[in-house]
Amino acid sequence: MWRSLLLITLLLTIILPTAAQGDGEEIMLEGPLLVSNSIEQDGLLIFDIINGHERVLTFGPGDHFIGGFSPDGCEILFTWEAEPGKSDLYAARLDGSGLRKLTFVDDDTLSGYRMWEPEWSPDGERIVFTYIRYYDTPEPRRTTHIAWIPSPGGIPAFYSNSGTESQPRWSPDGAWLAYVSTQPVVDAEEEIIKRELWMVGADGNNKRRLTSFGEGGAYNPRWSPTGDRIAFIFEPLEQQLMVMSADGFTPPFLVMQQQAMVLDFTWQPTGRSLIAAVRGLQGHNENKLWQIPASQNNTTAELFVDDLYLDFPRFSADGAWLAFRREYELALTGVTRQDIQTFGDNTKNNSPPVWSPAGFVSESDC
Repeated sequence: MWRSLLLITLLLTIILPTAAQGDGEEIMLEGPLLVSNSIEQDGLLIFDIINGHERVLTFGPGDHFIGGFSPDGCEILFTWEAEPGKSDLYAARLDGSGLRKLTFVDDDTLSGYRMWEPEWSPDGERIVFTYIRYYDTPEPRRTTHIAWIPSPGGIPAFYSNSGTESQPRWSPDGAWLAYVSTQPVVDAEEEIIKRELWMVGADGNNKRRLTSFGEGGAYNPRWSPTGDRIAFIFEPLEQQLMVMSADGFTPPFLVMQQQAMVLDFTWQPTGRSLIAAVRGLQGHNENKLWQIPASQNNTTAELFVDDLYLDFPRFSADGAWLAFRREYELALTGVTRQDIQTFGDNTKNNSPPVWSPAGFVSESDC
């Protein structure tokens, strides 16, 4: 195993575009950084948006998917399918050096596995992710678990064992995880599958259910910047936005009164509103970005970015920039102006962009 890892490291390729070469000295990236997948999913694209530098990292054949950053911003966290059907977590420094395999699977009953949607804990001690396991016998099936590893890496341990959990999200202080659990429920003598929100302490204790809908289901939980509320998508007939208190004592409430389709969303840094990619709101058939106050019974949703086919909005840590996809292409706007910068066809993909964390200033500090 370690011989294979050494070979992978030796094959590491780092490509700097001509515009970033300077006078022969290595360009040090400065924050905020924006990371995306390449169109072929064979590499990771890092953009220094202030200085206009771009860096492409590829570690060998197989799909690469960006997951996030270490809390100091000095390492990137990503999923790499280095072997067909086996998708592990890796970390590397911003220049591609120091490649580390983080997940080690000790289960010969699996026909394949995938580590997905990883997040580093705010204190840097743990990495949480959805662990998808595939089996061929006694019949084809898959299970999904909320799993974690220590930051140096290891064999995945589990927060959940039912095999129907996904979408883990750290609270801002790292004390809690919110996630989705899918459970079969018998309704009118018919078994249906329902998604509900749960939370668990970072130490694995104090697990509790947050939602219990008679109809529909909940998914895509996102903590408010202060950690006292959780927004999520509720799907009765179409996807709608709801907000609830993180302690579970205040019932969830709708922040959109009109039926529409919410594709994705993020909290504004102030915590007062959500920016959501919504289709069919106020007569707009294409998905645009809307500002929606995170208050009950509001009717004041306003267009935030008025363009076509927008999704995956993500704010930079300082709140000065908003990244999103525009017809699948990575795009960017400053929150104080409405001009849109796009990053080229090579950034077209089906994954959200990722920003460097608040603590990151410059690669030279790493």
